[in-house]
Amino acid sequence: LIPTYNYDCTQLVKDLYRLSFTIDEEVEVIVADDCSPRNDIVEALLQLDSIPICRRIRLDKNIGRAAIRNYLAGQAKGEWLLYLDSDGGIVQDDFLVRYWESRNKAMVIEGSIIHPDKCPSARQSLRYYYEKSAEPMFTAQERNKQPYACFRTFNFMARREVMLRVPFNEKFRRYGYEDILFGRNLHHNGVSVLHIDNPLMNLDIETNEIFLNKVTEANTTLIEFYNDLRFNSRIIHSYEFLKKWHLESFSRFSFKMIQSIIRKNLLSAHPSVFLFNCYKLGNFCCLIHDADK
Repeated sequence: LIPTYNYDCTQLVKDLYRLSFTIDEEVEVIVADDCSPRNDIVEALLQLDSIPICRRIRLDKNIGRAAIRNYLAGQAKGEWLLYLDSDGGIVQDDFLVRYWESRNKAMVIEGSIIHPDKCPSARQSLRYYYEKSAEPMFTAQERNKQPYACFRTFNFMARREVMLRVPFNEKFRRYGYEDILFGRNLHHNGVSVLHIDNPLMNLDIETNEIFLNKVTEANTTLIEFYNDLRFNSRIIHSYEFLKKWHLESFSRFSFKMIQSIIRKNLLSAHPSVFLFNCYKLGNFCCLIHDADK
């Protein structure tokens, strides 16, 4: 099941078709285009109609990141649903085999996300170095220590009945945190989760400017779902620590004074991951203060 928006996932589907012969089970691929406005992408996705196992669906209106995943679950026929982000790339030929051999070990199985060995360009350095710095903390061994808190929706498999019983929260319309809340809901519903090292490559690393803008979008989502996410968010934990010790106002003032300096570093070819984390917290403090006015 591949939700897509303004991204050409034909190579991913072609690779899945090639790998479908590696397991002794019928495979279908459903791609749902969430009303992409780019005509070149719409045209490119028409190629999917010639791939035997693929069914392409184009929605008439954009329904959002959570709702389209729920929609795909309703469209699927199989017992097991493999959700892949459209900008993922197959990196090993036993990708489907690894999932299929793990299917009886848990009701939800998450693979992993990896990134290229080299930074694609200086304009993409922020997301690249941020994600690469986190990769050692997201091995299967580490993720299984907190299987629900570490859940990410980029690459996972679940029983269809689980996805129908514990759907994504469709109130999530903008970027950020729908995977965190989904993991929390799996926990509350007693759904077993297993993490395995079965990577999918992230092929669409945003530019530094776009990734910084996503910080504001994600923090806005975090504020909207504050009560749902407060026990699963490091940003909220840090914010509440600052409030407890009456440091929130000072932190917000300090951030505003040096925000432009931090942005200059984060938009450079060699951004600091530490400063990026500071930026996320400072941005959150400003946004939530403005929201409370």
